[in-house]
Amino acid sequence: MGDARMEHERELRFAQKLLDNFFLPMSLLCAGEGEAERIPSLEMRRLLQPGISVREVYAQLAPLCKPGVIYRYQDELDCNLLCFQAAGGDAPVIAVVGPYLLQPVTDALLRANAAKFPQPERILPSLEKYYREVPHLENENQLLVLLYTLGGELWGGGVTVEEIANPLQSQPLQPQGLARSAHGVSSLSIEALANRYADEEKLMRAVSAGQADTAAVVYNRFSARQMEQRTAAPLRGMKNYFIVLNTLLRKATEYGQVPPVYIDGLSSELARQIEAAPSTEALRALGPRMVRHYCQIVQEFSREGHSQLIRKLLMLVEADLMSDLGLSALARALNVNSSYLSSLFKKEMGMTLTEYVGRRRINHAKLLLETTGLQIQAIAQQCGIPDVNYFTRTFKKYTGLTPKEYRTAQRAG
Repeated sequence: MGDARMEHERELRFAQKLLDNFFLPMSLLCAGEGEAERIPSLEMRRLLQPGISVREVYAQLAPLCKPGVIYRYQDELDCNLLCFQAAGGDAPVIAVVGPYLLQPVTDALLRANAAKFPQPERILPSLEKYYREVPHLENENQLLVLLYTLGGELWGGGVTVEEIANPLQSQPLQPQGLARSAHGVSSLSIEALANRYADEEKLMRAVSAGQADTAAVVYNRFSARQMEQRTAAPLRGMKNYFIVLNTLLRKATEYGQVPPVYIDGLSSELARQIEAAPSTEALRALGPRMVRHYCQIVQEFSREGHSQLIRKLLMLVEADLMSDLGLSALARALNVNSSYLSSLFKKEMGMTLTEYVGRRRINHAKLLLETTGLQIQAIAQQCGIPDVNYFTRTFKKYTGLTPKEYRTAQRAG
């Protein structure tokens, strides 16, 4: 922002950080800023359209943006951007949010936009990498609600959204903008690769901390839908990717100080599911569940803060969910007083042993419902609740759905 002083600078900075968590850049443009200023919304486009400049963008947007209005437009590559006046005066500050996509990247979209270049087939691989770096929003409402709230703070009144044509008068897209290194690799390819490795590192950190929501957001950055096909056989290539992902998630879980005994069963089951997947669509559905289940293991089994006795108890529970896991039986197995064990467990785990065992059995049932075709009766048996009617009531108590309803909902999603 240069030296510009803004009345609502704190609110804008907070909005920037919040959007950054969802990989949505918000740039603040001021008059007189040079090319040294980092503008995330333009960095990728410069690789495709080298003539574009920060000054050009500001000169086009500043006269357009009026208080109380958020302007939405699409660029030449069907990416969405939002712009609005963040601060008024003779030299207003302009905020630009994006780019982002509201539709999945399909072959039809890629080829339609590649056709805008003089040499479509040449640009197609780089264009695919470009799109992979653009966030895909399933629903734009949350973003707009945030900006409505921000706009209310900035302007103190109502906020409207206005659709406009692309305000940037640019030169035709030119593939020669893709600078190549001495090894023949485009700078866009290098940047995309670096971003992918950075996202994988963020994913591992989130999983090792058991941060399921953060991990889900990061995973979406390189989801299977936009994943590069590395082989001529898309299904085999995607399976290979998920095998690597399963290994990364396992390692991240170990970094979260979870003993391997808790990880082996999940890792093996997911490896089996990956190989058995009949289609790329089945793998796409499996990916988010993999991330969620590994995070769940960290939340439940991280050794941090647990005494040796409770660690042993947790291992006994995990080793055989079909066995007698009542307080008396576990106290006998550990050779301790049951009252002492109950009190210590509640202190360290924040719940009773009975509640914990129930949650573990239901979480295991959820995994089996999501990843196998086993009948409900068989799943109930494997979870240590042989009475299928009691199992159904218990499952609904924890999830709000019957096992059949849960399986249907997961497959529909």
